[in-house]
Amino acid sequence: MHDNNTHSFMCTSNWPLLQSSCKQPQQGLALSHPFYEKIAQYLSQDYAVVYIVENNTTQVVRNLSKMGLAVEDFIENGILTIIDADSFYSPLQTKLDYKILLTQWQKIVSSVSKNGKFKRVILMGMPHQAFFESKENQKKLVEYEEEAAKCHDGSFQVFCCYTKELIDKLPLSHLIRLVIAHQNIVSSNSNNDNQEAIVSRIVDIVEEGLTKALGSETSILVLKTLRLIYKIDKGDIKSNPELFEEKLKRIIGEEVAGLVLKIIADRIKDEIVFY
Repeated sequence: MHDNNTHSFMCTSNWPLLQSSCKQPQQGLALSHPFYEKIAQYLSQDYAVVYIVENNTTQVVRNLSKMGLAVEDFIENGILTIIDADSFYSPLQTKLDYKILLTQWQKIVSSVSKNGKFKRVILMGMPHQAFFESKENQKKLVEYEEEAAKCHDGSFQVFCCYTKELIDKLPLSHLIRLVIAHQNIVSSNSNNDNQEAIVSRIVDIVEEGLTKALGSETSILVLKTLRLIYKIDKGDIKSNPELFEEKLKRIIGEEVAGLVLKIIADRIKDEIVFY
């Protein structure tokens, strides 16, 4: 049985945090960044935090220290764990295989949980940039997130962190599947972190996008064609977004469909991205 607030999607408009080793290291996030605010919030509430988002762990420690947190004490007591994201994901070694990655997460949770001096374990992780660099790897990302959701038993809380720049690389179908894989969307657009309504509104957002791009009458005709000719009803838009994309392109053409899909994707991002 899953807790409503145990598997969360957290997206920010800031620059990407993960880069290949050949690039110059970035200086880290701004001190007011939502990711850091979440760490401070949960540490203050006696939760243990595992943070695997950035590559420069030394800079993370410095930044958190500047916020007034006793970072070294938290780390020494096993309450805060900061792991280099490049080392954790190691794309060349893991091949981004979800089985390997989930096993690594489970080992970390097990190790931290042995401490027992806290309410619960909070995991904060961001998929490696390599997940976004090819269509094959993007499929691996969706598989990774969906399998993580299936095996999550609710004994710990997860924040799957993304940046808008990374999200922008995904097709609409993958974006929909990622949102559905998470039970909770953390967004600054609402006072309530629990925004499950976003998932339930995906079909409405799709219809709004169609209407905005094509007009009301054409939008109705497209949806009717999807239903009568291709047997795709509104529920299938969520359960099989790839099929929806494919048939939409066949009905209205690649170019127009591209515009429609972008409008829909942008609308979803408006709901889930921090500004």
